[in-house]
Amino acid sequence: MKKAFIAIALIIAAVASIFLVLVPHSDTEHIMTSIPRAFGSFQLTATDTIRFPGYVSQMNISDGKVYAFDQTRGALFRYDPASRRLDTFLHTRPYFSEIPTSIDVDAASACFFLANRKMIYIFKAGQQADSMDVHAHPFLKACRYQTEQHFLIQHYDTATGVVHLEKIDYHQPEQAQKLFSFPRFDDRGIMADGGFSRNASTGKYYFTPLHNAGIIELDPATHTTSTITTIDKTPPRNTVVRVGKAYSISSKSAFINLSAAADGHYLYVLSAALSKDSETGGPVLDVYRLPGGAYAGSMRVPPYEKKGLLHIDAADHTLYISHENDILIYNIRTP
Repeated sequence: MKKAFIAIALIIAAVASIFLVLVPHSDTEHIMTSIPRAFGSFQLTATDTIRFPGYVSQMNISDGKVYAFDQTRGALFRYDPASRRLDTFLHTRPYFSEIPTSIDVDAASACFFLANRKMIYIFKAGQQADSMDVHAHPFLKACRYQTEQHFLIQHYDTATGVVHLEKIDYHQPEQAQKLFSFPRFDDRGIMADGGFSRNASTGKYYFTPLHNAGIIELDPATHTTSTITTIDKTPPRNTVVRVGKAYSISSKSAFINLSAAADGHYLYVLSAALSKDSETGGPVLDVYRLPGGAYAGSMRVPPYEKKGLLHIDAADHTLYISHENDILIYNIRTP
């Protein structure tokens, strides 16, 4: 049953990333915000388009380079915007064939997190991949945290039914440090689903839940957390249905904040919440000022070849958006 649950969670995350563009009129519940969106202060200007050989399953920005993982080819591609050079950074096919839950890449190494397999694969230049078995303390979502040996994970505690955000060294999993606990629902943690992002300028991490308005900010300097509430103000609630011994997300479950990317003084949130001025528009990025999380404005994402919007990332006043096998790079004009 645990394997089935994790598989469901992975499917939910994948569906959520394209929900806003591809399923705008489904029966899924839509969340309305009473706060008028302020358009105009932030503007996107396209500066580059990268066409990859295949479908971009995961995207990561590091040190000014764009990394895109193509699951069908088992390849991690690297693009340098300065030289406009595209090459293959590494191949993963000898080690796994599925889509990883997430990836975390820098110039020296790449981590692939596979929740369903309960494994982490770490690739370093010129070396064979190291694998890490995490069955003793599995994760739902994960990323690197400060050092090579520490990770930030979302962990479901089977004994208590509570989902936690934790700092962990898998060489000493019994010493995992709980940083935040989600409200408990009888849903195997599905309603706490979301994803991690990192602000390269400040070093802070963010966990953006798919189904409520509370984005968790984690400060690695103090290991403390705070909450940024998005303009929809949706509280945590359980809309998971139980069928026998299995759990399934309800067709009425709302997907609200689909992805987030932090850069410097701003947090950019891809929102599926509707407002009176965006009821029929395309994807909307709501912007929150850091620190504090005050709403600063919104931007409409330009449509691109009728392709679904899959991932967003940001660095150095630049926004990266993936559309199937293309990644578009935008300069962000801020107030």
